[in-house]
Amino acid sequence: RLAGVAIFDHPGNPRYPTPFFVMNKGYGYLSAAPTFRRPFQLAPGGEPLRLRWAVLAYPDQPNAEALNHLHKILSARREGKYRLLTRAAQQEFPSRDRQGAVGTVIS
Repeated sequence: RLAGVAIFDHPGNPRYPTPFFVMNKGYGYLSAAPTFRRPFQLAPGGEPLRLRWAVLAYPDQPNAEALNHLHKILSARREGKYRLLTRAAQQEFPSRDRQGAVGTVIS
């Protein structure tokens, strides 16, 4: 049975779109890598660095139009709302056996 996973990078992240580091020698590894191309300078004064991504698992074939629509929903929000993303994803990726798409926001 076919399924997929999409990782959405929030446009408010520094260096958007963030490059990802992927490795499959010996074991699988996937990581967002905002410092992949150059070092990262943190703001003076201890200001927190906030990075946001959303992860979506969906059934069946990937649908670029639906995935782009979900990215727009996530991008429009300042605070992650995983219920909204999950509800929208289930509408975009309905499933015959009620095992629809599930989303979460990492913030």
